[in-house]
Amino acid sequence: MDSIYRLKLKVFFISLLLLWAFVSYLYPTEFFLFLNKNVPVFLQSFFLLLTSLADAFFAILILILYRRRRPGKLFPTLIALGVSALLVQLLKSYFHTPRPAAAIDEEFNILGMALYTRSFPSGHSATAMVLARFLADKQEGLTRFFYLAMGVLMAISRVVVGAHFPLDILVGGLIGYFIADFILSRSYRSPLFSVYHRGRIWDVLGLVWIYVYFRFYHEKTEELLWLLNPLAIGIACFLIMRIWYLSGRKTKVILAILLLSVALLFKWIVYVEHLAIHQAKVLLNLQKIENVKSISPQAKEKLIWIQKVKKFAISKYGLKESKSFRYFVKIPRKALGWNLTVAYPLKLEAKAFYFPFIGKFAYLGFFDKALLLKWKENYQQQYYDTCVSQIAAYSTLGFFPDPIFSTFLSYSKESLARLVLHELAHERIYFKNDTDFSEQVAVFFEDFLFREFYQQEGLPLPEKKGYYQQKILFAHILRNTTSKLTSLFQSGLSHKKKLLRKKAIYEELRSRIQNLTHIPEVRWLLSYPKINNAIFIQVMRYTPPDPNSSKGFASLERFCHENLSCMLTELDILKEKSIPNEKKKLFLQGKLTWAQLKHFSALK
Repeated sequence: MDSIYRLKLKVFFISLLLLWAFVSYLYPTEFFLFLNKNVPVFLQSFFLLLTSLADAFFAILILILYRRRRPGKLFPTLIALGVSALLVQLLKSYFHTPRPAAAIDEEFNILGMALYTRSFPSGHSATAMVLARFLADKQEGLTRFFYLAMGVLMAISRVVVGAHFPLDILVGGLIGYFIADFILSRSYRSPLFSVYHRGRIWDVLGLVWIYVYFRFYHEKTEELLWLLNPLAIGIACFLIMRIWYLSGRKTKVILAILLLSVALLFKWIVYVEHLAIHQAKVLLNLQKIENVKSISPQAKEKLIWIQKVKKFAISKYGLKESKSFRYFVKIPRKALGWNLTVAYPLKLEAKAFYFPFIGKFAYLGFFDKALLLKWKENYQQQYYDTCVSQIAAYSTLGFFPDPIFSTFLSYSKESLARLVLHELAHERIYFKNDTDFSEQVAVFFEDFLFREFYQQEGLPLPEKKGYYQQKILFAHILRNTTSKLTSLFQSGLSHKKKLLRKKAIYEELRSRIQNLTHIPEVRWLLSYPKINNAIFIQVMRYTPPDPNSSKGFASLERFCHENLSCMLTELDILKEKSIPNEKKKLFLQGKLTWAQLKHFSALK
């Protein structure tokens, strides 16, 4: 009776697989859209978690943690994972099938990162079924069914997140299951496999694997970082404690040295380390301005000019004293450094970078070009838009004495005046966790005080004829482009059509600003062969506001009757309020007046 029941079950599941294959082959798009668009919103995060657990990284971690429950099965399962991954990658390279995001014009759900190529078959589905076969080994009844069902759900999650067609996951899942079944069923008869599960080597390999996660993987599913990162850290702590508890004194010393060495290779530690090295070199090479000898008379004149601008800015900003621009530092390159802005391809928003105790930033600064290019390439491989721009200067917000770098001496007096006014504005007022608003505040005061300084010095403003009109027109074009992009990204068009339309909007922007050559931001924007979201965000971040606008910073200027002290006080009050960054963004886009922004402050 039991054998007849098993036979019926096999016939049922084989029929189900054949039906899935038939529908997937004849109606690939329709079946995909049916599965993708009919999952309730509250289940989408669940499927996003499943798709992350089906990645080889978490699959291997689960195997390592579960190895004591399946003695002798870890090594053959790892072999099954390797063989299935190799076969899947060979098939991907052979067929080179486009993913749904590149093949379907209709709108559908994309959860996580959008992918475009190498769709058939699904590697995650193969991994999921290898893992399911491992967990279901020697299990009976509902337990076996549960593990296999979870494997199937992990495979289906690839359709739900918009990464694969139904046929991709069917073939990938079958590859993973049958390879795992073939190897695991033969492992009982082979003594070769059973010896590899003993000892602490697997715990050490688990730690190495977690290092791989944080070094290369952990940003690929941003929506679940709040869960996956603590999970990986928790597993690492568990493995370290288990190794530590079972180890002797000598092994503990070796383990401590090994952990410290691995930590130094972590991506973010490498990044912060390079910043620390740069700042240490700056502090060790500070020269007082009066002691600088080996520079030209023109350069000395610029140093005197910087001190004059600084004195003016300190009096206007109401700073008691500033450690900035007291010293000189010579650096062995033409560029001080570079900023990397990373933006989402279908969202007018820069990726945020969090640093404990310091805050959130919308770009990263680099002083090592090789490291910069490595990071840029990494984000481009994840289909982000990127923008690299040179750093003219930077502010440590008064934590360190910001010097005059040798790169400053190549700038014009106009540029130096703007630079000093801008950086000291940051020192006077900075909005933590809101890079764009802070930069626009500094740009506003830079522009406002630059005119006053030149008038005080009795100098003509170094603006070409037609500059003011071009400035107003450029601000209008930027607002118009922002509106078009926002509407596009919120529309119901497919991913593919949005990308094509985005490209057309940026080409239109390029053609509209070709003749606005008096504007520095236009010249900078046109220096890029192709404009993308990151480049557009960067130019918006540093473009002065439209003085003719009835909203934005122009409304603050009118609110205070062009009184600098009043404007600084207003911003100080605003800084103390917890106004959402989205509201301040609307203000920057010229959609809110200062009074309207203050209204949100009052509500808070």
